[in-house]
Amino acid sequence: MPTESPRGDADEAALTLLEHLPGLVALFEGADLRITAMNAAARALVGDITGQRLPEAMPELLGQEVTERIREVYETGEPFHGDEWRVNFRDVGGDLREVFVNLAAEPLRWPDGSMRGVVATAAMVTDLVRARRQAEARSVELRERAHDAQEMLLTLQDELLPDSLPVLPGLDIVASYLLADADTSAGGDWFDALPLAGQRVALVVGDVVGHGVGASAVMGRLRAVLEERLRSGSDLLEALTALDRFAAHDPEAHAATVCVTEVDLTDGSMRYCTAGHPPPIVVATDGTASYLPASGSGALVTGRRYVAAEHVLDEGDVLLLYTDGIVERPGRTVAQNTVELLKAAADAVEGRGLTVGLAEHAVDRVAHHPLEVLTRVSGFTDDITLLAAQRRPAPPPLRLDLPAVPDSLREALTGLMGWLEAQRVRPNDVMALAHAAGELVSNVIDYAYREPGTDPERETMTVTASLTVEGAARIEIIDGGTWREPERSTERGRGLAMASGLVDHLELDRRTDGTSAVVVHRLHRHVELLTDIFGARPGGTEPARELTTVEGDGRLQVTGPVDRVSIDTFRSALRRANAGGARELTVDLTGVTHLASTGVQALVESLAGSSTSGPGGRPGPALRLLAPFGTPAQHVLDVVGLPYLTDPQPEYR
Repeated sequence: MPTESPRGDADEAALTLLEHLPGLVALFEGADLRITAMNAAARALVGDITGQRLPEAMPELLGQEVTERIREVYETGEPFHGDEWRVNFRDVGGDLREVFVNLAAEPLRWPDGSMRGVVATAAMVTDLVRARRQAEARSVELRERAHDAQEMLLTLQDELLPDSLPVLPGLDIVASYLLADADTSAGGDWFDALPLAGQRVALVVGDVVGHGVGASAVMGRLRAVLEERLRSGSDLLEALTALDRFAAHDPEAHAATVCVTEVDLTDGSMRYCTAGHPPPIVVATDGTASYLPASGSGALVTGRRYVAAEHVLDEGDVLLLYTDGIVERPGRTVAQNTVELLKAAADAVEGRGLTVGLAEHAVDRVAHHPLEVLTRVSGFTDDITLLAAQRRPAPPPLRLDLPAVPDSLREALTGLMGWLEAQRVRPNDVMALAHAAGELVSNVIDYAYREPGTDPERETMTVTASLTVEGAARIEIIDGGTWREPERSTERGRGLAMASGLVDHLELDRRTDGTSAVVVHRLHRHVELLTDIFGARPGGTEPARELTTVEGDGRLQVTGPVDRVSIDTFRSALRRANAGGARELTVDLTGVTHLASTGVQALVESLAGSSTSGPGGRPGPALRLLAPFGTPAQHVLDVVGLPYLTDPQPEYR
């Protein structure tokens, strides 16, 4: 009969079992979280780091609420569990990796009950999470929910909230809006960034009590009244007083809160009022984060007098305004949430935490990083708005001195688009300005000099771009040639009309020593309205720089720029594919990055030569133009009035 194993053998067996567990296991002892034991799987993944403190051994975990939660378990003695956390860490080879884990941290005590340390386990679930997400992406139910959410978001953008923010010299502004329940209705949060006279901008974040259609309607009214007062020149406190009077007549607006700041773009000085609203956060360039003092004013219709406070933003400082959804997350006290928000903002500025795909600009990180790292711990039950602004030097103007030759068109557009993209301008504005400038540059190349090539040193042009204090791009194309009125037989007149229709303002100055064409167009930056904490991911491909055409099955797919450089290739492809109008053809312009007036002229000629026509003289089935919504081709075809399809179904716009 076998004898009972001694205690030592059992302990040895337990250690052997722990060593060979497939999950990651580590023991952290003492208040400094020193790593005193790791199993084989953990050592194989990150190396043997026993004897080191966790914050120094794996600094990349700071700001991801991993180290923070382990420390909290040690301090409180309460266990912690988190499922499917996205974590960035450096593996044994020093490479930064991204995984999903089920994380658990349990307190470990000495026999007398005092705290010894924390046992942390992490089960890798990356493959399971990604497989599940792929399956969900394919499900009909999720597609329907996503469609409903998208419809709601579009309504929210169009009717209640700004879908973009101004691009201003001296101040970068970014916002994100996280919906608590994308399948029902929006709440009462709102935000604004309003350029004002005197090189100032007003930044506003507000919150109406309640949720649903009623709260959204009240929010829309309050936002409109405050915007009108501020834009009309009212002082910050005068505008809030007028808003209070308006809210007094609407019971659902009572107790709404708002934080309004006015920032001087020239020196960073600001005045602000926290009308019952949480105070702004300022994160300095050294990573020091602090709450500004509340101004002492109460919420709307509470009888409190509105008082302004002052602060000065140094160059590089980040200002963060937010709604209380981020500091009233469930399961944690307001004090805990406010401390964690301050830390998350500082981590974002310093680039700590989730560094895979990290945004280049601190202001972008501050507007997004806290949403993920804070709501992953507690979840969220209220909409959350973050409005971040960073003081920065005004962007340097662009100047290009170019010869008036065809090759200069691409060089001018590449330089201009690079300058615009450096300001993180939304694609629609880049497209509009690139098309307008492209037409004007083409005019110089084709028409400014009566006999091109006779005096190359004098046949030049200058392209400049700058950002105005009102948040508009001012682009000027100057030549030393002679203005000639466009002939009816050329596409030049259409090109000028296209340029004028795509931008806010176009002005021509015809002088004896040359022509100056000035384009002014207000610039915008996209606002992210999110339905989950992950939001949009960076990605996509570089736009095509050269024109390519692919023909087959009654379809001509066109990719890249259609301009004076590539027009011969485009015309030849159209003639060949359409067989002179005798063959049915769909011209797919989805991938066209630039559709100049020369390309429009080629399409007009092809449509005119089409063998059949539909009702009202519109082209019939022989030739169709496909230009989905939001593409450069769709915008241009809208301006010039050519019929097109937004999808393969034969219904012309």
